[in-house]
Amino acid sequence: MLDLLLSIASGRDWLGASVNRSGPVAAVVAEGVAGIKARVKVWKAAYGHPLDEPCGYGLHPYDHPINLLDPAAVDGFIGALRLFAPIAVGIDTYARCIPGADENSSRDTGLAIAALDRIRVELHATVIVLHHSGHQHERERGSSALRGAADTVMTLTEDNKGLFLKCAKQKDLRPFDDVEVVLSPSSDGTACLLEALRQESQQPWLQ
Repeated sequence: MLDLLLSIASGRDWLGASVNRSGPVAAVVAEGVAGIKARVKVWKAAYGHPLDEPCGYGLHPYDHPINLLDPAAVDGFIGALRLFAPIAVGIDTYARCIPGADENSSRDTGLAIAALDRIRVELHATVIVLHHSGHQHERERGSSALRGAADTVMTLTEDNKGLFLKCAKQKDLRPFDDVEVVLSPSSDGTACLLEALRQESQQPWLQ
């Protein structure tokens, strides 16, 4: 998700797909806060961005969870993000942002979806939600209402043939073809880069 957000901020192609609109982006780093600076530094170094300057329009990390079930917390979050008008907002992870909720409850999931819709509509931004798969790795955990509300669902799946980014749902466009990717560790071992194994142009599925 961080790789995608930085690509949107900088206008750089993402895994062979063109980014059609660039602008400021925000990331709710609800877990792994200590590692985000290292990951951004590795990304900048790999793609030739000065380490002491923002990537393009800039990534704005929000370094604690937002409670999607608390309307006041969502109000405060939207107000804070209005200052730089992000065009994309990443939530990492969904589970950390619904404290005390039952992931399998359609009611609790519905409340979280309503909050995500508010963020999307009031900020005029794409909302990207990172969520974990279930024990069988066939679909995401919890209520099916979450997938039902999504326009696009992408899964990162590993099997004996490799690691693939797959389209599990595409509401209004043709599903994109599987993209074979590889995680390349940085020289200092602090982070990895996500790279497509084949760099030829894919269909423009980032809108």
